[in-house]
Amino acid sequence: MDSSQASGDGANLVERRARTTIPRRALDAQVAAVLESVTHGFLALDAEWRVTYANPAAVALSGAPPDALVGRIHWDVWPETCGTEVEARYRAVVAERRSAHFEHHYPGRDVWHEIHAFPTVNGGLAVVYRDITEERAAAATRARYAAALAARERELSVILETATDAVLRFDRELRVTFANPAVTRVTGIPADALLGHTPDMLGLPADIVARCTDRLRALLASSCSDEPLSPLTFELDTPSGRRWFEAQTVLEPDADDRPKAVLVVARDITPRVRAEQATAHALAAAEAANRAKAEFLATMSHELRTPLNAIRGYTELIALGVHGPVTDAQRECLERIARSERHLLELITDILDYARIEAGRVAYESSAVALRPLIQDVCSWMERNAQAKGVVLDSDLRPVDVCGDPKRVRQIVVNLLTNAIKFTPPGGRVTLRSAPVSENPADGGVVEVTDTGPGIPPAEQERVFLPFVQLDRGRQNPIGGVGLGLAISREFARGMGGDLRLRSVPNDGSTFTLQLPGPTQCA
Repeated sequence: MDSSQASGDGANLVERRARTTIPRRALDAQVAAVLESVTHGFLALDAEWRVTYANPAAVALSGAPPDALVGRIHWDVWPETCGTEVEARYRAVVAERRSAHFEHHYPGRDVWHEIHAFPTVNGGLAVVYRDITEERAAAATRARYAAALAARERELSVILETATDAVLRFDRELRVTFANPAVTRVTGIPADALLGHTPDMLGLPADIVARCTDRLRALLASSCSDEPLSPLTFELDTPSGRRWFEAQTVLEPDADDRPKAVLVVARDITPRVRAEQATAHALAAAEAANRAKAEFLATMSHELRTPLNAIRGYTELIALGVHGPVTDAQRECLERIARSERHLLELITDILDYARIEAGRVAYESSAVALRPLIQDVCSWMERNAQAKGVVLDSDLRPVDVCGDPKRVRQIVVNLLTNAIKFTPPGGRVTLRSAPVSENPADGGVVEVTDTGPGIPPAEQERVFLPFVQLDRGRQNPIGGVGLGLAISREFARGMGGDLRLRSVPNDGSTFTLQLPGPTQCA
């Protein structure tokens, strides 16, 4: 029996008894026992509104001592009820001889009472009441939750109705119990017409139906705590053409956390699939181009170097007098041929090196490289070029080891020194410096090549590392080369785990710094 039923039964009993007599001495033992034990408050008032009886519950609810109630006027005990609905209802019960049932809030104590008032035979009335404050609060809370839930349901409904993803709900019998409008755009079937249908009745291809049915049955036979399954991907003919979809499946549990239904959310992934296909085609084309480039490199490396080797060889033989005496004029011509051959070989080597870099076919040796002897050897080899240009070649070389490819490190230093001599005017100076980065050998070392040339404007300093870019750097006569030396050098430096940087001030020379990791970084 709930509290409201108990209240009604108790009130009916009191009302029947109250219509016969109300003084306590006239109450039979059974009614007295009931009134003394119930949790509802009970008051008896005579025609002068004097309290003639108050049960323990009424005393407890009033907060007054038991002897402070009986014999006192109701309005004196509870003055806060004067002029309220309580007074109006009580007076109406007495005047009209008709019972009343209402709820009243007591602001001072912030409590709510449910009140039953009945007329009695002596011209007074009997009152049964109970505290319903917690019930009212619980009801208000339930109402708020219900309103919030309804609002949330409306929001979800709007989301589902406007979603571009197709959403289906299948029950345990694999029947459709919900389908949003997006499903119609996929299947061409009105969403309402899908309700109650199983997957084989959705107009989908047999293979897709079989996969979906197997997935749904597996999910409904699993546990809600199992790991989610991977999405299903399938291709489908839709009213808008051939499309690709990715379907995610989510279990909906019942109160016992057992699978109750399955939600299927299918997303159109056609743009992604087409992008992936385009990427795959582009990658295949790039790989084919790289293979063609590699074959070209192998062919050109042989086809270009072979005649150059012949030119160099025959030039050297003629210069040695193998075919007869050589005059000074002829020797000068032979030297020009040799210089042109070397220059052409350098250009070809640069082009082939950069082509290898672009094709990702550069292999690097990883070993400890002692910078000082390597730079000394390069300086010795380049000294003649510097003297011919009238440029002083200085060096400040501290012993330092780095990790790198000796051949590539040497090629970078040669490129930097060649450029420095090339752009330094006669009477100028080129300085090479090697030093450790720090006191910790693991930090590696640097090679600096500084010239006293015209310098490079800040806006142009990054451009010099781009392929096929040549700056005149204040010269009226063009400098030879194809503009690949610095681009190749930086790529080689970064390929070895280092870098190549430039520091320059216009009209005050330039410094190129090669930094490489320490020998402990070698594999």
